Amino acid sequence: QHFKFSSFIEKMENYILLELKKLQSCTDNESQKLFYLENVATAYFNIGVGQFELGLHRKSIKSCKKAVSSVERMEGTIRSLSASLVLRAEIYIGKSLQMLGKLQESGD
Repeated sequence: QHFKFSSFIEKMENYILLELKKLQSCTDNESQKLFYLENVATAYFNIGVGQFELGLHRKSIKSCKKAVSSVERMEGTIRSLSASLVLRAEIYIGKSLQMLGKLQESGD
């Protein structure tokens, strides 16, 4: 299980790098830019969930925050369509903070 998540996270990170390169080379087509941003946001969220499942709560928070900031770079309709992704990311951020709080109580 641990290995599956780790290789999945690695694949997602490579995917993000590819999408960011496409985003940088895409100067004139706004809808294409939004498409890449949405892919990046979703990938960061998926990584955050994987990290959460692995117990990597601090990393999960960072990934989920990157998902949220990717959505914040979007405009118009696509941004509102991605609102559910932001909500889900914030739920995982909250869960991770809760887990970190529990770890500290038990003398982390």
